Amino acid sequence: MDVLASGGRGKRREAVWKLLIALGLVAVVLAPGFAFPLYFRVLATACFVLLALFSVRAFIAVVASFKPVQDPPEKPADVPWPRVSVLVPAYNEEAVLPRAMASMLEVDYPSENIEFVYVYEKKCTDRTEDIILGYAERDPRFKPVLRDEQGGGKAAATNHGIPHCTGDFIVSLDADHALEPGAVKRAVRWFLADAELMCVKGRCIGMNGDESYLANQIRVERDAIEKGDIYTRQVTKGFTFFGGGQAVFRATVFDELGLMDPEIMVEDIDYSIRILEAGHRLRIDPGVRTWEENPPDLNGWWAQRKRWARGWMQVTNRYLGRVFGMKNLSLFQRVDMAHTLAYVVIPVGFVLLLPLDLIHRFGLGDTSTFFADWQSYVWTSFMLAPIALASAVWIQDRRDGVRHDLRELPAFLTLWFYLVGQTVVFWSAFLEEYVLRKPSVYVKTTKSGQRKGTTA
Repeated sequence: MDVLASGGRGKRREAVWKLLIALGLVAVVLAPGFAFPLYFRVLATACFVLLALFSVRAFIAVVASFKPVQDPPEKPADVPWPRVSVLVPAYNEEAVLPRAMASMLEVDYPSENIEFVYVYEKKCTDRTEDIILGYAERDPRFKPVLRDEQGGGKAAATNHGIPHCTGDFIVSLDADHALEPGAVKRAVRWFLADAELMCVKGRCIGMNGDESYLANQIRVERDAIEKGDIYTRQVTKGFTFFGGGQAVFRATVFDELGLMDPEIMVEDIDYSIRILEAGHRLRIDPGVRTWEENPPDLNGWWAQRKRWARGWMQVTNRYLGRVFGMKNLSLFQRVDMAHTLAYVVIPVGFVLLLPLDLIHRFGLGDTSTFFADWQSYVWTSFMLAPIALASAVWIQDRRDGVRHDLRELPAFLTLWFYLVGQTVVFWSAFLEEYVLRKPSVYVKTTKSGQRKGTTA
C-alpha cells in the first residue's frame, strides 16, 4: 500500500465521473418501480426501517452512556509496575511532534519502566527525524527507529516498531496524540486485574476545536462516537473495537495473532475482530484519555474520512460472511457485529430518500411506506438522535470534568449538515471500493500543529 499526503489536488474529472456513475446506479435501483408500482413502497419501507433502527440504536446509546465509567482495580502493593513501550509511527509530523512528545515527559509512570519508541520513515521530507533524534539525545527513554522499506501506512510502521518494543504492554499512538499523565497507569491496572484482557481502548478527544469551525464540528461528532457509541458497546456487552489513534495491548497478543494487516485501511478494526474471534477480551475505558488534533480543513477531513469509510468496507468484505461462525463471541456480539459491518454501506442507500420524495411529489409513483402512521415519529427521532447523543455526552463531560468550550454549541445545530457531507464521502468510498476497484492508497491526514500545549 502506498502513502500519500492529503491535500487539495482533487481531480475534477474524476469527481464528475463518480457523480455520473452514482446517478446511474440510483437510476438502476429506482427503475423497476416504474413498471411495478409496489416496488417503490417496498423500497421506501426498507429505508424507513433503517431509519428506525438508526434512531433506536442512538437513543439506547444516549441512555447507556450515562452509566458511570468504572475505575480499574488498584495495583497490589507488592506487584511492581510492568515495563511499557509507547509506540508512535511518524511520517512528516514536524507540526505536531514537539507538543505530542512533550506530553510523554509528563506521563506519570516509573521512568525506568517506560520507553517511547518512535518509528520514522526515511522518506520524511520535513524535520521529523531531527525532532525525534533531539529528544533521544536528551532523554534515553526515547528510542528512534528508522524505517526504510517500500509500502507504508500506520500498520506497516507499527509492525516495524513492535520488534523494537521491550515492554510487557504496548501503547499504540498516532503522532499527534498527547497522553494524559495518568492514562498509562490506568490502562495497565486493567491488564493486571484481567489475564485474558488483550487490549484497552481509551478515549480520543479533540483539542483544536478553536482552529476552525470544521475542527469544532469534528470534536462534537467524535465525542458522541467515542463516549457515546463505542462506550455503549462496552456497557451493553456488544461488539467492542478499538479505533482512532490510541490503544494499549498486551505485547503477547502479537506473538499469538501476528502483526497488523497493512492492506486494510482501518487495521485497528480488523485487529479488534481478530482479538475477539480468538476468544480474548477488549475493554473500552473512556477514562484512558489522549488529546488529538482533528483535521482543520476540508481536504484533510475528506482524505481521512474516505480512508476510514473505505477501510470499514474492506473489513466488511472480509468478515461479514463469517460473523455468525465466530463461536467465541456471544450471540448478541455476533448480531451487533453483523449490524455494525452491514451499516457501513447503509449511508450509501440514504441517497435514495431524495429521489423517492421527488417521485411522490411529482405524482410519478406511490412511495409511501407500509407504516404511514409512524412516519412522522420516526423522522423526528431520526433527526433528533445524533443531537441527543452529542448533548448527552456534553452533559456527562461537564459532570466528569472533561473540558469543553461553549463555542462547540453551534456545532450541535449544524451536525446534520455535517452528516450529509459524510454521506457524500461514503459514496466516494463505495464507488472506489466496489465499482471502480481502485487500489488502496493510505492517505496521511495532515495536521496544522497550531495547538502548542500538551492538552486542551
